[in-house]
Amino acid sequence: LTESCVLLRYAKLSLWPAPLVFDYGADISRSLAEVWPCALVVLTGIAGVVAALRFRPIAGFLLAWPFLTLAPTSSFVPVALQPMAEHRMYVPLLGIIMLIVLGAYRYLATKGWMIIVPLACAFGAMTFQRNAVYADEIRLWRDTATKRPGNARAHQNLGTALLNAGQFTEAQAELERTLAITPENYQALNNLGIIYARTGRGARALATFEEVLRTTSGFAEAHYNLGCLMLEQGRTREAALCFQQAVQLNPGYGEAHVNLAATLLAGQKFREAAEHYSAALKILPDDAKLYAQRAYAYIQFGRIAEAIADYEAALKLRPDLTDARHNLAVLRRGTPIPAP
Repeated sequence: LTESCVLLRYAKLSLWPAPLVFDYGADISRSLAEVWPCALVVLTGIAGVVAALRFRPIAGFLLAWPFLTLAPTSSFVPVALQPMAEHRMYVPLLGIIMLIVLGAYRYLATKGWMIIVPLACAFGAMTFQRNAVYADEIRLWRDTATKRPGNARAHQNLGTALLNAGQFTEAQAELERTLAITPENYQALNNLGIIYARTGRGARALATFEEVLRTTSGFAEAHYNLGCLMLEQGRTREAALCFQQAVQLNPGYGEAHVNLAATLLAGQKFREAAEHYSAALKILPDDAKLYAQRAYAYIQFGRIAEAIADYEAALKLRPDLTDARHNLAVLRRGTPIPAP
């Protein structure tokens, strides 16, 4: 049902590619009453293609080409998260282009260039403008959200891009628009909590992360963010529990391993801290500071050779780590290393 109207939009964009939209969202048609005019036009078009295959085989094949190449995504392969995507027209468009070019050549002969060249110039200029939208993440998602205001995913991704750029006021507005469309969107709510935390609204951030975890307790990032907030508030024990929950849910969460190791190190649980630094280094092998921190943990329970190797690895990555260079020299002299 949904794809019947999608096919018509593809056809329109094939003839004049504007306005283009990066992400059309996940809207699904639920009844024939919503789409029967589109379905009628598509069925008529298919009948015309069948007739063309019979009486004008070359034109019929070129007209059939888009239907054939779109068949998987417009019929028996469910693509509920993105029922329409312009990139799916890249291969089907070949048939339409060939039909236009051959038609111009046949009916206009040597004057065909008078149509093809201006069209190529116009489409080239439009391509240049579209590339400018694609050049920037914020610009791309803002363009999408403007053209598809009911697309929650566009607002969420725009909000996330603005958050990463430090534009918190605009990011908050976009994430609130996302939640107005999809109130159960825990990822948008989690990002809203990050904004509250970064703008000094700790109590509101805490309540937001707790709300996320009430909605979905299996969201590792919310546990991590809650742990970071508690760590800032000096609640080390509770923070450690949050980081522990995050790494249990997502063993590949490097930052959670790092923060958990730091809280364990502060609590003088050196062996456990070293284990989590090791886990973090499997994920973040080029982080020199992690080698230095694991080296300090190793020292506390007598693994001096491993500590020396870690300091050497840290300095190989970051020769400017003066503390690591000093501690390595102290270890080689056999002098105890003071607490950091």
